[in-house]
Amino acid sequence: MSPAYAAGYRNFFGMAGLHRFFHTPADDVRTTSPEILEPVARAFTEAVRKAAERGERAFK
Repeated sequence: MSPAYAAGYRNFFGMAGLHRFFHTPADDVRTTSPEILEPVARAFTEAVRKAAERGERAFK
């Protein structure tokens, strides 16, 4: 995400994974669970909600 910031974007969000299977060939249904996915989904929901509340300001 640092390249986006360095390019001058001040409003952006992304995701980085820390578990050992994140974006590897072994990252499949066996390496995840609702307990792992729920906080991620909640965080993205909150980020989108905040962007929507900011309206056009979220894109400037």
